[in-house]
Amino acid sequence: MVANIIHGNSKALAECALVAIICELFNWQWDVKLHRICRESNKVVDRLAAIIRGRPLGECLFSEPSREVLDLLQQDRGINL
Repeated sequence: MVANIIHGNSKALAECALVAIICELFNWQWDVKLHRICRESNKVVDRLAAIIRGRPLGECLFSEPSREVLDLLQQDRGINL
């Protein structure tokens, strides 16, 4: 499904600004490789994405990590507070 969206073969998420940006980047003259990483393998990024979901692109700046993100990082390192 992702490949179909990126290559314009699907109307799903066609209005999504992020998908439009990714599609534009693919039109540039460079080699692009994408690697899928499961949410379970990268809980911090998944949490950050959930925190900013619905906000306009480029409008979110974190001056320090949230408690949730710190907890996930500590879990990943096997540290309990």
